[in-house]
Amino acid sequence: MIFILAIVAKDPCKLFPCAGSDRDRDCINGPFEEATRQCICRGDLTSPSSGKWLTPDELFVPCTNICVDPGCIQSEPRGIYSTCSSVDNTYRNCVCDTGYELRPGARSYDLSPDEPFGGCIDIDECLYPEVYQCAVGEECVNLQGSWACQCAPGYSRNTDDGECSASGGFPTGAIIGVVIGVVVIFIVIAVIIYLRKSYLNLSSLPPDVRWFYERYQASPSSWKKEGSDSTIYYSKEIEQGTEAWARMRDIFDNFCHGKDIQIQEAISVYNPTLIAAFISQRNIMAARWKNDSQIFAAKQFILQADGEARVTVLERYKSRVEHFRWNKQEGCIPIVPAAHGTEFSIGKKICSTGFASLSMLDAGWYGQGIYFTTYVLYAFPYFSTKEQPAIVLSWINPGNVFPVIESPSIPNTKEQFGKDREDRPSLVGKAIKSGYNSHYVVTKSDGRPVEAKDMKAFKCYDEIVIPQESQVTPFMLIRVDTRNFNVLAKEWNREVLIPGRSRDHMTSESDSYIPLLEQSF
Repeated sequence: MIFILAIVAKDPCKLFPCAGSDRDRDCINGPFEEATRQCICRGDLTSPSSGKWLTPDELFVPCTNICVDPGCIQSEPRGIYSTCSSVDNTYRNCVCDTGYELRPGARSYDLSPDEPFGGCIDIDECLYPEVYQCAVGEECVNLQGSWACQCAPGYSRNTDDGECSASGGFPTGAIIGVVIGVVVIFIVIAVIIYLRKSYLNLSSLPPDVRWFYERYQASPSSWKKEGSDSTIYYSKEIEQGTEAWARMRDIFDNFCHGKDIQIQEAISVYNPTLIAAFISQRNIMAARWKNDSQIFAAKQFILQADGEARVTVLERYKSRVEHFRWNKQEGCIPIVPAAHGTEFSIGKKICSTGFASLSMLDAGWYGQGIYFTTYVLYAFPYFSTKEQPAIVLSWINPGNVFPVIESPSIPNTKEQFGKDREDRPSLVGKAIKSGYNSHYVVTKSDGRPVEAKDMKAFKCYDEIVIPQESQVTPFMLIRVDTRNFNVLAKEWNREVLIPGRSRDHMTSESDSYIPLLEQSF
């Protein structure tokens, strides 16, 4: 009996091996007198038991990959229309494929293993004829993940030109034969123009927005090709004294109030994939606003008890948006330049693959999504601690904005605070409000929301939370000079949310925030 206990104490990994395949985990024997073992998952695998010291009578839960079990599963009977990526194999991101969109009210990012994925549903492109157009005599047909045009009732497709004409109409073969030479010439000219414009139609964007992208279309050979395969984008360093430099500084200094930030290098960015997704999303949103503004542009908060305070926040948002003349048109879907602070190498990845693919949606103070600000200095705590600090300037499409007045320090359960605030629990880690496309909050320099009555007394800043990366397209990557950071840090020191703990319930402010000056530059 003593001999058996000695074996257990000496080599518990051998007598009580970790469950699962040897390729999935390693086993480490614990101290002799405790007869414990430690099972550690390898690579991208995880287990609730991984890394814990287990006694002989404690079983190890086998290692799994969160993108396989549970993965991204939806109720759509015809298959799964999403891709999965993991965040340290603890949270998973489910991204809808092209032609599909998230179910209304569903959340798709930073899902724990026990949280279900709401699923993707097919986009009915035929509901938006302004965007998805068919020729005369044709009608739109919705397909799973796509759409097509077919001849309308009473029309048939000609064998000569492939167009739809009224059944029994006059044959067009002879006419086509006469003019086909002219058509070929026009096609050749159109193809040349199409290739020169890099296969991307920018006409729906305001002139001052598309100007930054037309620079590439005018002279693509002078731009550097970066990325690989489907993540290719093009970049070009901006020289001081040029029109591009002047336009960039006008946005950076005047609108984004970044004149105190010293720029080491400014790089123009052209990513046709991200730009096309941005334009498509904006066009769909414009069609929805036009056809059914009562649903897609509603302002339900006006009827609530705190509606007046939210209207004040919304007016502040409008004043920022209408700084640009293209946003003043009635029914316009606003486009605003905004800053996102990061590491330079991460900024290059964002320019290549976008935000969501890098799990850049965080469970922040004011909801879950990609965080931006229209004030560059306000982002200082987020890029100043990086080895190579950088700012990604992007065009963002906030859509129907929900004005935030909730404080991040108020608990999420109604029982823990008074009746006067029971309708305003914290939005920390919460999904974007149903019926809205983004969150907007007016803040002080310390990151806390400004009360509506105090907006004239404080110097105000803002945060914008965007849930979908198709609402964002980068146009500038700026490498920041650090020489005046010590001076700026004295003014812009504030508490920031720790990324690794942002999903936890906040039991105290010291539990989730750290001061900037305690971080290293």
